This record gives sequence, structure tokens and C-alpha cells, in this order.
Amino acid sequence: MCEVLVDGHFGYAATADLSMGGLMRAFDRAVATTRSTSVSKVHAFDVRQRPKATGSYRSARERDLDASSLAEITDCLLAASQAMKLSDLLVNRSASAMVVQTQIQ
Repeated sequence: MCEVLVDGHFGYAATADLSMGGLMRAFDRAVATTRSTSVSKVHAFDVRQRPKATGSYRSARERDLDASSLAEITDCLLAASQAMKLSDLLVNRSASAMVVQTQIQ
């Protein structure tokens, strides 16, 4: 999904093609559509409506998952699975752990 601001008007386009060519086609489509519809906009927007986003997030935890041994992780997951056994009517339950590192630009 891309968002553009053209002639004081926001526009959007989406694509499932995440190659550079696919993203450029989506961007060009968003610009063309926005340019053609901006003549009938209700309000003129500017870059102040989209200030630069900054920040960071760190989930609550006692320590990083990658600082734990496999045995500690397994014991924790087994305990979580047991805690989820609230009834014999539960057919399936599972606990899982994963390390995810995300960087968005």
C-alpha cells in the first residue's frame, strides 16, 4: 500500500507485487489517480498532516527470549500448555515462542 500527497490531495494504491517494478507501478497509479481527482477535493492538505513517525517499542518481559536456554523455553511452553488445560472439552491448545526482529523504513 502506498500513500501519496499530490496537489493537496491524498491518494492511495495497493499491489501484491512487492518487486521494485510492482511498487513503482502502484506509486505511479496513486499519483495519476490523485492528480486527476484533486481538482474536486474538499480540503487542501499539506505535509503537516503526516509528520515524521518516530519511536520504538519493547514488549514487557523479564529477559530476552534469545538469552534463554532451549530447556528454559521448553519448560515455559510446557507450563503454559498445562495452564491452558482448563477443561477436558478443549480439543487443542498450544504455546509457542519465536524471536522476531522487524525493521521498517
